Amino acid sequence: MAKSENSDKFVNSNRRMFFFWRNSRSDQQGKLKTKEMGYLITFLCLAILIVFYLLASSDKSDRNNDQNAEHIHNEKLLEIGVIDGAGNNRAIQHLVRMLRMLDYDVVEMRKSEMGLIEKSYVIDHSGKAEEVMQLAKNLGIPEDKVFQRIDKKLLLDATVVVGEDYLNLRLFKSYRR
Repeated sequence: MAKSENSDKFVNSNRRMFFFWRNSRSDQQGKLKTKEMGYLITFLCLAILIVFYLLASSDKSDRNNDQNAEHIHNEKLLEIGVIDGAGNNRAIQHLVRMLRMLDYDVVEMRKSEMGLIEKSYVIDHSGKAEEVMQLAKNLGIPEDKVFQRIDKKLLLDATVVVGEDYLNLRLFKSYRR
C-alpha cells in the first residue's frame, strides 16, 4: 500500500505540474490569440471601409456618366410653369412628368385663360436666355417662338404654353392619346 500511496502522490503532483504548465501556456496562447484577433478585426474594418469608399465613388461616377450621356439633360434647374392651351389635361401631365425627368422644376400647371392656343411657345421671365433656349430646344419649340417678358416679381424662370400642336413637340413623339 505504501508504494501505491507514493505513486498516487507522484502522479497527483505531476498532474498539478502538468495542469499548471498547460494553464500558463494556454494563458500565453490566449494573449496571443487576443492580440491576433485585434489585428484581424482592425484589418477587416479597414477592408470594409475601403470597399464602401470604392462603391460610393463608382456610384457617383456612374451618375455623372448617365447625366453626360443624356443629350437633352438640363445643366441648371429652371423653375417653370406649364399652361394648357391644347385642352388635353393628360397630355399636359405627360409633359410635366417628362420635364421633371429632365430635371426641370415644374412649379405651376394650369389651363389657359385665353382658351385653345394654336402654336406652342415659351416665355422667359428671368433673363436666363440660354437656359430658356435650351428648354425650348428640348421641347422642340423653334427659337422664334421664345419670347422674353422679364418680371422679377414672378417666381418662375419660364412658362411653357402648350398649344394644339403639342403632338409635334419632341417630348410627345412617344406619347399616345
